[in-house]
Amino acid sequence: MNPKRKGAIIGIIGTVGSGKSTFAEALRRPLGAQVLPETADNNPFIRDAHGTRGRVFQNQVWFLLQTVARWEKAARLAHQGTVAIMDTFSPTNLLHSKITLDADSRRLYEALTDTLTRQLPPPTLVIYLHDSLHFLMGRLHRRNLPFDDQNTPYVKKMLALHEEWFKTAAPLPPILSIRSRELESQKAMDSYIRKIRRIIGQ
Repeated sequence: MNPKRKGAIIGIIGTVGSGKSTFAEALRRPLGAQVLPETADNNPFIRDAHGTRGRVFQNQVWFLLQTVARWEKAARLAHQGTVAIMDTFSPTNLLHSKITLDADSRRLYEALTDTLTRQLPPPTLVIYLHDSLHFLMGRLHRRNLPFDDQNTPYVKKMLALHEEWFKTAAPLPPILSIRSRELESQKAMDSYIRKIRRIIGQ
């Protein structure tokens, strides 16, 4: 444990195309942070989960287990005095399940999420990235990455669910709301980095 540095856990949430991974990487050097990225590598369910409902539940659980493993690592790093950044965080997984799972499967998934995460420390800060549907769809079409869901109704539903979450989220931990397009300006980026450093006590 480094007594001279204050560790922190930062969780970033937002729908696909909001820039979670890009912003996490942009924060890495200024905060002296370690980024714990979400990855679909070695996920045997993801191909079957896209376009069918056959293995959707397994796919959701696979990502949940990965999130829990990253969260546990983030907690260890924070205890050692390191800032740990998770570029996708639990609320986004739960919101996604409201679209992909039927009611019975969703209840089971929510119970499993609660069981696996209730003992984990809350993040020091949650960053919520969002923007208009038009802006996000433009980004997705330019990215054209495998498994990026470029289906407009899906993204629209996820945007609505994220907005609902933001309006009803508990006041702790603090939530920093940022429009994705703002981060295309270096001046705005630098301003948010300073704000984040103040919030986490750097």
